[in-house]
Amino acid sequence: MSLREPTAPALPSWVRTAAPVGVGILGLVAWVLYVDVAAAAPRMLPSPIAIAQEFVLRWNIIAEGMAVTATNAFVGLIAGSLIAIALAALAAAIRPIDGMLAPLVAALAVIPIVAITPVLNTMFGASSQFGRQAVAGLAAFIPVFVNVLRGLRQSRPVHRDLFRASAATSAQTFRLLTLPTALPYLMTGL
Repeated sequence: MSLREPTAPALPSWVRTAAPVGVGILGLVAWVLYVDVAAAAPRMLPSPIAIAQEFVLRWNIIAEGMAVTATNAFVGLIAGSLIAIALAALAAAIRPIDGMLAPLVAALAVIPIVAITPVLNTMFGASSQFGRQAVAGLAAFIPVFVNVLRGLRQSRPVHRDLFRASAATSAQTFRLLTLPTALPYLMTGL
């Protein structure tokens, strides 16, 4: 006799795919019917068809905004990640730096990004892209820093002893042992 309870047979894959699509279509149909039947004011609740038409009509403006947003996000991700990797490497190598950075990163981690955004926009100006890039950088910094620091500390003592016994320099140990051990953690942070 098995201790596990019998499970229901798995649904076919087409049902698992079709169910969310069907719910989405039903939601759109209900939305259109509500707008038509209730005669909702277009300013308060526009129909999905009106939204799609405006999307097509204003595509140039939307595409320009998407390009600026994507650029800001990319610049912020790269800058925040590079700074996080450098500071995590310093913190892993030098304990006093780790002691100084740990409370700062912990404080940054608990501050909601929506609370920092207006401050940065006020500091750098609402028309400046730097404030937006800094927000993206801060959003990328914390998970990358925490994961890279954890990864840099994951190499096993037996492997470190092997490198020490082989007369490897600290740079060789970092390049051949510590860094490859930390790469999966870096990918998790990104």
